[in-house]
Amino acid sequence: DGDIYFKGTISGKTDRGIPNIECQFGIKDMRMLIPESGLYIENGELIGFFRSGLKTDLSDAFLRIDTLEASLPDGHIIGSFSIRNFEQPYLNYQLDLKTNLSGFDDVFNLKNIDDLNGLIHFKDTYAGYFSSDSGWTISKSHPASIIFDRVSFNIPGLIELNHIHGYMTGNIDSIEITDLDIRTGNSDILVNGNLFGISQLILDSKQNITADLRIVSKNFDLPGTLSFLPRLKWTFPYQIKNIDLDVLIGTSKIALTEFNRTPEINFKIKHLEGTLENLINPARITNGSFTLGEIDSILNLKFDDFDIKIGESELQADVKLSIPPARHLELDLNVLAENLNPGKVLFHESSDSFPDFFYNRIDGDIKANLFFFKDTASILTSLDYSSSKLAYTGISDTIDIETLHLRMEREQNKNQQGTNPLAILTANIKLEAQSVNSRHFMVDDVEYQIDADEGIYTIIPLQSRFFGKPGTGTFIIAPFAKPLWGHIEYAVEQFQIEYLLSTFREDPALSGPMDFNIVMDFQGSNLDTILSTMNADIQIKAKDLSLKGLDIDKFINKFQRSQHFNLVDVGAVLIAGPVGLAVTKGSDFALVFVHNQDEFSKITELISNNSIKDGQLELSDVAFATEKNRIAVKGWYNTISDSLDITIGVVNPKGCEILSQQVYGHLKSPELGSVKIISKLFAPVSNIFKDKSGDDCDPFYTGKLKHPEPIE
Repeated sequence: DGDIYFKGTISGKTDRGIPNIECQFGIKDMRMLIPESGLYIENGELIGFFRSGLKTDLSDAFLRIDTLEASLPDGHIIGSFSIRNFEQPYLNYQLDLKTNLSGFDDVFNLKNIDDLNGLIHFKDTYAGYFSSDSGWTISKSHPASIIFDRVSFNIPGLIELNHIHGYMTGNIDSIEITDLDIRTGNSDILVNGNLFGISQLILDSKQNITADLRIVSKNFDLPGTLSFLPRLKWTFPYQIKNIDLDVLIGTSKIALTEFNRTPEINFKIKHLEGTLENLINPARITNGSFTLGEIDSILNLKFDDFDIKIGESELQADVKLSIPPARHLELDLNVLAENLNPGKVLFHESSDSFPDFFYNRIDGDIKANLFFFKDTASILTSLDYSSSKLAYTGISDTIDIETLHLRMEREQNKNQQGTNPLAILTANIKLEAQSVNSRHFMVDDVEYQIDADEGIYTIIPLQSRFFGKPGTGTFIIAPFAKPLWGHIEYAVEQFQIEYLLSTFREDPALSGPMDFNIVMDFQGSNLDTILSTMNADIQIKAKDLSLKGLDIDKFINKFQRSQHFNLVDVGAVLIAGPVGLAVTKGSDFALVFVHNQDEFSKITELISNNSIKDGQLELSDVAFATEKNRIAVKGWYNTISDSLDITIGVVNPKGCEILSQQVYGHLKSPELGSVKIISKLFAPVSNIFKDKSGDDCDPFYTGKLKHPEPIE
């Protein structure tokens, strides 16, 4: 409802330009219903004047709105407006607008906005020129202000903003944002800062649109906020907690208007802290930039030069994430890690689902290309991982790896989802390394095939230099089962024992061919329980070995003169092989030879059959023979208590002990018993080894190793 009036004149000659048009126009007592809201615009009044002038380019034209007033829902509009010279306009206006926005999306036919609600208060005073070359030139201006009071609206298919509250001041090219509270879905965002160059959205200038913002959020639901990218929800189904962000943002009119699904925006991170809910501990980013855009994808995120701190871990990272149309999501990582602790990065507390080795330290470079299943993009389908140098540091040792390469291809019909993807993984994996070194071992040219079947990993050695030649067998382990369990079957024939000793950083005093066979089962949630449930059979046999630096027969024969030596030194030969390496490393119970390069021993045969039951190693049939003597060992070593009780004996052809000595106590500091003489105590020393007594003894050794034939 209302009255509209118009009064005007046209005068002048057309041969000198255009006729001069002058008119007065206005509206009185306007009343208009706002669609869908039940609210009215009332008491509307407008008084205006227009003069065209005589120039065809309208450079003499003049338009003036002296009065613009109305009562709006919960507010008002009061303003005036004039524009002179339509060719190079001089604009002068004053506006005070306060209103409830309900229904205005229909009034102005805003096709891309639905459900507009809330209060807005806008005030501005402006006077200035516009040039197509230089844009707007301000001659008089007061900072504009706009206050949002619980504003909400929906952009269908893109985003729903439930709450906008706060205010902005400035002009069209420089806007200051103060306490702008934005809420969408489960996300809350508080923004302070400055926007520059917003006028570029209505101009054809190619200048950048930039922002310098401080953003704080208690909870930011990234997949919910960017719901127009449904695959992002599968890729990143996490909410970010306690965000504190200082960022510089850059874009342009072209980038914001000419795109398919994702506008191109550049972000330069000055400071960022936040926590991924149920995924990682609080992270702090002190430097980095990323670009949001398309680049032949529905979504492309490129992160450059990120300096990240999570707990005590420090990372320098370059990351690229892209979602190509109808293809797997792609993620490229290039990370330099310092003191990286995967367990402390990923989990707030230690988890029974992850073994202790997740909580050790990693240093080095990491490069990885990851591909995720297109319909369930949280599932990794393939991985290509490499590292030129990596150090893995545990409590007691550091493993240094050079030129590590890991490739993984998941079976496409086995894409189950779960909280721990490694616990349900079904995939083919190839692992290679140029060298792997630690305090205890060093090995080159490592190559393994790993077949994962729903979290059970079968490891097949393709090329291993631990023994110097390939063996046969498999290693099966379920590291994420409750409890963890494993099974090992492995055998290698006629390997050179000196190569194995060198691998484990032992002095290769022992040399010659040897056979090794092991079958082992274990389970448990930590090392103690694994050791306490371990069961195994370990078999070693060899012939024609050489021992440098010691003549064993001569060593035993010294007893004829001094009757003072340690049989343990001799018996240690028996546990210097694969079993002994694990048992004696770092202890006082190891080879204590007086290395005399002019001496050596020929070990004609060696047998070492051992069993482990519930974590205790039993020396079942352990003996070796030289050209003149047979030495046997029996007893046990407990892996849980790290204690032992072992007796080493020189035996006669009947297996009866002639001499023996016990070693017992804790492995790190064992105690030695005195040498026992079993033959007639008062017999001449020279007859001890020839004495036939002991035929009725309880044999010390009843195993398979035969006594050496007498040398004439």
